[in-house]
Amino acid sequence: MKVLSIKQPWLYCIIELDKRIENRSWAPPERMIGERIALHASLKIDKQRTQMAHSLAKAEIPPDLPRGVIVATAVLLGVVSDFCVIGDIPTSYSLKDDRWFFGKFGWYLGKIIKLSNPIPARGYLGLWNLPNELQKKINHF
Repeated sequence: MKVLSIKQPWLYCIIELDKRIENRSWAPPERMIGERIALHASLKIDKQRTQMAHSLAKAEIPPDLPRGVIVATAVLLGVVSDFCVIGDIPTSYSLKDDRWFFGKFGWYLGKIIKLSNPIPARGYLGLWNLPNELQKKINHF
């Protein structure tokens, strides 16, 4: 299983709110579309954009969010950008109306499952492989 590290408070907005787009400067490999990935809370907080996240959330974001742990899994349903849409993205989805999209590529996530017990793990840049011993701890498969 592949893992994507995401800085807080963005990961909280994906898991607990209505954020379905994870903004990246790069597109995921096409072979990953339709695959379940693990979502890792990075140790670093996106301090530069925390106020932006609070504004976009339209809800209260707790101050003490989990970091350095895998907290959920999601299916990478597709990818959107200003010039293309790839994958199984709902026909009702509108890029121009998505307040969460502000990156070059938006990874469209769905079928999110929050883990009952976060799994401590070191994060990495890009998509990384979940070690077998940690994959066994993800109990919803």
